[in-house]
Amino acid sequence: MVGPPRRVNRFQHFKDITPASDRSGYELGQKQRETSLEQFHYLCAASIQAFTSVDASSRHLPFGREELEFSKYTDFPLKNITDLKLHLPRPNGSVNPGDIRLYVDNFTNDWQCREGGILRCTYDVRAFWNLVMNFHSKARTTGIQAFDDLLIKLKFEERRPSIVPCQFFAREAGCLDPECPFLHDAEACMREREAVLNERRMKLDQVTSRESMNWYKKESGQLWDQFPQLKKRFMDGKRIPEEDRIRADQRRIRRVCANPECLAVHWKEPVPEGRTQVDMRRCSRCAVTYYCSGECQKKDWKRHKKEPCLPYEELVDDDDLWGEWGQRKGTENQMFNFSEG
Repeated sequence: MVGPPRRVNRFQHFKDITPASDRSGYELGQKQRETSLEQFHYLCAASIQAFTSVDASSRHLPFGREELEFSKYTDFPLKNITDLKLHLPRPNGSVNPGDIRLYVDNFTNDWQCREGGILRCTYDVRAFWNLVMNFHSKARTTGIQAFDDLLIKLKFEERRPSIVPCQFFAREAGCLDPECPFLHDAEACMREREAVLNERRMKLDQVTSRESMNWYKKESGQLWDQFPQLKKRFMDGKRIPEEDRIRADQRRIRRVCANPECLAVHWKEPVPEGRTQVDMRRCSRCAVTYYCSGECQKKDWKRHKKEPCLPYEELVDDDDLWGEWGQRKGTENQMFNFSEG
């Protein structure tokens, strides 16, 4: 069942909140403040390179580990970061560009990091500190221009929280710390939020990986059932033309009947040779799930309503329905499915 409407205070800074007016909200605001200040000082230490990397490898671990020690940083008592995997530097001290691109993609695709800004990104210690190591190498970049600009300001100007975006301001509860010293830029946060929502709308207009993979398993299973020798060739690592054809067709799917027992397809034009075009009708409530018939919709309702089936803009706006890397929960491959048991 769908719960009560959520209370959303996004892009608000509650300056007048007190223990008397809202004790739970005030206490949460104090926790926000404590968390943000600690992460801010890690950020400052990163900007001036006030840390030392100590080899903490163990023969029991498959990869080398480092410990970051912060005794050089005297503005705030920072705890050491332990069990951290830092990449072996290249001759110029930089991190392999492929690894940097991977971490940059993680941050830019994670809507929580995008809305929370650089303070939110410091929680992913492996990604963040590898970017910092690259910033202090001859490469002189984290791979994200906004991060570079902010680290340079913190390094060469006064280290002030007011130049760092508040990591809670764009979240649903808003900033609950009445004395929050961090930046509250509503226009910038709203632009980023709308970009995130637009990306979700694009995903809702695409075939989900669950539908695509279910269709692929059905097609390849039928292929191997009809021609057992093909499965042996596939398991031996040999190319199978029929398998290549199925994968090529998979990329040309426009819509799939959401009923797992059906999986009929509406194709992108031109229709692949040997395939039948099937008309689709979409769910009138959510407008994102498609069926080839009313019968298929009835058969799939028990599953579909748990996704859940909600009006389109509610699906877009409800953060609880989206994984941190932008996938809609309940609609992805089983291995990435966090909402079903």
